[in-house]
Amino acid sequence: MTRVSTVTPSQLSALLDTGEEIVLVDVRTDEEYEALHARGAVHVPLHTFTWKELQTQIKRHGLPEDEPVYILCQHGTRATRACEKALEEGADKVHVVTGGTVAWAQEGLPVVQGRTPNGD
Repeated sequence: MTRVSTVTPSQLSALLDTGEEIVLVDVRTDEEYEALHARGAVHVPLHTFTWKELQTQIKRHGLPEDEPVYILCQHGTRATRACEKALEEGADKVHVVTGGTVAWAQEGLPVVQGRTPNGD
């Protein structure tokens, strides 16, 4: 198992406040992402996640290719798996956002809210 680097939502918010460019990636399911996600997060579900696919999505969204990548999920477990996979595939600047989207929203950081997974 590869040791992953972590960052809290508040630490990431402080980076954003300095104007730092980052790449934020959400690896949750389509339904979870559509219900609520961090503003600006690129969606690459864990079941399709590879470092190559992530690089394709980064290019597609016009995001900086050489900046650190911050991965989140609901609470952190899937993000850790994605980060480990990215590191195994040659990535070097990937980090897990601890607490995931739940912690991101609880910190009052910007989110996009859509429909809930059950359609409500």
